[in-house]
Amino acid sequence: MLGISHAVASLNYHRRFLYRYLILLALFLPLLFLITTLKTVVLKTSAGIAAAGQDSLTQVDQDWLHTLLQNLQGILPFYNLCLLLCCGFFAIGIYWLGYGYCRQRKQEFRTFQRLGVTRRCVTSQLLLEFALPLIGYLVFLFLIMIMFQNWTEIFIQRLQSAFIAQFTTLSSMATEVGTQQSADASAPLALQLPQNALLLVDSFQLDGQHWLHVALQSLARTFAAFTVILITVLPLSLFTCSRRWKK
Repeated sequence: MLGISHAVASLNYHRRFLYRYLILLALFLPLLFLITTLKTVVLKTSAGIAAAGQDSLTQVDQDWLHTLLQNLQGILPFYNLCLLLCCGFFAIGIYWLGYGYCRQRKQEFRTFQRLGVTRRCVTSQLLLEFALPLIGYLVFLFLIMIMFQNWTEIFIQRLQSAFIAQFTTLSSMATEVGTQQSADASAPLALQLPQNALLLVDSFQLDGQHWLHVALQSLARTFAAFTVILITVLPLSLFTCSRRWKK
């Protein structure tokens, strides 16, 4: 608790740094969270279609269904590239922001050194100061995603459809249009298939429970990615500054 109190006090004192960091988070955090959510939705949709292929879509040719799943997951490399670029640019921004922040606190860190505070403790405190705004932003995004679930779900599905249509061939995979009936005349089952695979994918809607699961998974993966960046980049910024101080 003492470390958290000191981190909050330090952020309150260095407001100029805090504003810059919040702007950096506002630029990259929603973008990374969105891409992670899109990727998670693709995985959930693929699992749902695969399960339906063994249940309610038994009349669909299984080879065609397998091709559909392969094409659907073909969007994943695009999302992975976007995640890599987003994390890379964020890491660069964190490095320069951390470097400037360490230079600004040069005298303070030297005082810590004279008092016998180890570099490990200084680095941990620096990481905590960067982590607190990150956690606050993630909680805010999660609440927005849950409170406006219908709107965010519609937005994500439309964006997902646009990306899938652009980077896959699902729109050209035609289905057998027509009503399929089960062989059991006492319990007829009618199922109208969409005209193509893209419309079939769009017809799979996530319910509230699955949507909450998607939000939690995206939140955890986004936090993990940003945490790895902070743990990797901030010590490098502090090390670079400390070497310059010795010159």
